[in-house]
Parts: sequence; C-alpha cells; structure tokens
Amino acid sequence: MFASILFADENDVRDFDLQIQNLLRIGRADEAAAILETALGEFGASRHPIAELCAACPVDAVEIVGWDALAARIAELDMPDAPITGLGIDISWPGNSGLEPDAGASLEPNLETNYYHDGAFPFATAGRAALVEGYGPYGAEWQGGMADIDSLLGVQGLGALYGVIYPLVESVAATPAPDPLDADAMRLGAAFVAVRLHQAVARAVRRHGLLRPLAVIVGSNESYPFYDAPVFSAAESHDFAPVALDAVLIEALPTEELPAEELPAENVPSQPESGRDDEPQIDQPIDHAATDDNRVVQISGASLRRRLSQRQAEKNGVHPPVVAAGVMLRRLFAR
Repeated sequence: MFASILFADENDVRDFDLQIQNLLRIGRADEAAAILETALGEFGASRHPIAELCAACPVDAVEIVGWDALAARIAELDMPDAPITGLGIDISWPGNSGLEPDAGASLEPNLETNYYHDGAFPFATAGRAALVEGYGPYGAEWQGGMADIDSLLGVQGLGALYGVIYPLVESVAATPAPDPLDADAMRLGAAFVAVRLHQAVARAVRRHGLLRPLAVIVGSNESYPFYDAPVFSAAESHDFAPVALDAVLIEALPTEELPAEELPAENVPSQPESGRDDEPQIDQPIDHAATDDNRVVQISGASLRRRLSQRQAEKNGVHPPVVAAGVMLRRLFAR
C-alpha cells in the first residue's frame, strides 16, 4: 500500500525522481541537491533521523577513494585503436555482494567501476546532449558494453547515512503498510545519496584530474532510485586531463600507416566546447523523440587519419525530457 506525507501517489514519486535525474543529466547537480535538502526540511517537527543524517553530510565530506590508481588501470585496458573513452561509476545494490551495515549501522555504498571504449558508444566525441539522448526507456545504449568492470573506486563519507537507508529501503518494500514518514525518508534519503555521489565524482575529477578527456557517468546497478546521468562529457573534462584524446588515438595507430603529411602537429587540437550555452531551462518542453542527425560516430584508426585536420565542435539541440510536475514538484521545483 502506498504511504507518504509528501507525495500524492506513486506517479508523484516517479515524477519527482525523473525531475531530479533530469537535473543531474543537464549538469545541475547542486540544484538537485538543494531541492532534496528543501524536501527533507518538509518533515518539520516530525524530523526523521535520515533528514538529520543528510543535513550532517555536506558535499565536501564525501570522497572518492582509489582515484590515484585510476590512470594506471585505464592505461592497462587501452588497446590499439580502442583506448578507454568512457568511465562509469555505479552504486551497486549491497545485497548483490552480501554486504550489510556494520555494528555501528554504517555501510558505504558499494561501487562498481565500468570502463568503455567507443565500440560501445562514441564517448570520445559525444557532447552532453548526445550522452543524454543515449538513454532509452530500457537503459543506456552502452549498457552491458563495457570493456571491463572492477571495484577499483570506492566512496567514504556516506556510510552513516547509507547504512540506515539501505535496510529501510528493503523494509519499506517488504511491509504491506509502511510508516509514511519512513517511506518518505527512504525515498528522499536514497535520492540524496545518489546526488551526493554524483557531486563527489565531479569533485574528484576537478581536484585529481583524469588520464585523458573521458565521458564520466554515475549510474546504478539495481540500486534505488536508479539514477543514471553524465557527470562530464569528454569535451567537458578536457580541462582536467593533461593529454588530449586525439593524441592518445594517434599514438595508438601504427606509425607506418600514417603518411608523413598526416602526422599530427605539435599542438594537438583541443576538444570541442561542450555546448552548455544551449542548456535548457527545466521548464522547457522537450521533444524526447528528437534525434541528432549529426552525431559523430565511433572513431577508428582509419577515420582518425582522414579527419585529423578537421576536428571541430559539433553541437546539437537534444535536451533531456521534462516530466509533468506532480504535487510535490509544483511546490519544490517552483522555488
């Protein structure tokens, strides 16, 4: 039975989650976090312990661990004509690995790190809008197309919060008539964890950098509320990487296959701008069926040789869908 003091029904919850995910997808994670903080404040005098734990979890208290080993791991997975161009970081449902909160009720989210090359999706050239359009009703185009997967990256700073949320998600789902306050705290708390992880990954990229420009995506492996959104496109991460992606692709090509006149210049062309000037307002109607006829396809060695002298930005106008606002959305997203 549906239970809530903040939402009208399951459709209202779904719309709220879609709107939070949409904010993540268009690069407005801080705004998504602020909306969740406001929603958690709606509990008022009936403030739930999860609301208190969220309030005690600022973004700078959450750290991604293992980042110092990431460059070497990516280099290890690079193949000729197929360097790693996309990085996925997923919250994996702890039950999949038999994980439980410790004696102090603490449990850090269990992360999976996925590595992709352009055989799964044209990550090297896809801007944010193209990445967003890569999501369909049954998942992303690159779903299941990873070159490898491991548990290299982890997170610290969410354990006290997630250790309470994880068992509550299972409890609410298994209880025929859950407490409305518990149900809402679970929904908002789980969303808060997903957004904080998204923010923490963005912070790690900015502070510690990347081996090369990569599309960086934070998603979910069967972990409620199942958000999946790009943190950076490859172009957007360019400022945080010491080596341009073109240089990596060129280096991967056999030298004897490159005519002398096509050898790269000393200054490798920079990545295109991300196209964020076209970022939609959250209340703009979006044609979800629209497609990008100009999307650049996967880079191969042959196509790279043909295009070294003419790489340029390709912007498109595809934006994430905006869902209709329910009761909760009309109060919060209008603020």
